[in-house]
Amino acid sequence: MADKMTEVEIKAHCLIKTMGETGKYGKAEGEKACALCIDLAMEGKADKADVSRASGWLGNHSAVRQWGEKFGYVTKSEAGKDATAREYDRLMSLATEPPKGKK
Repeated sequence: MADKMTEVEIKAHCLIKTMGETGKYGKAEGEKACALCIDLAMEGKADKADVSRASGWLGNHSAVRQWGEKFGYVTKSEAGKDATAREYDRLMSLATEPPKGKK
């Protein structure tokens, strides 16, 4: 029997399948990557523990985008603001006074 994929191999495989040459990684790509992880486990190509760790990382699309920026796979202009940053900006624009602790 061939060796099973390591956590690192799982991550790289799933990133190539989801991000590929587009250099984009968001919620949809994160969900697809996690589904690919599950497929690897179901096919017996990877251990469940490695799949679980890889899936946890791949599902955190903001962290993966930051990783991609760091190593040049995603440019900052492609990444933009994540959903939390956009919601923060929206709520701040509605605020009549700054949050406590700010002047």
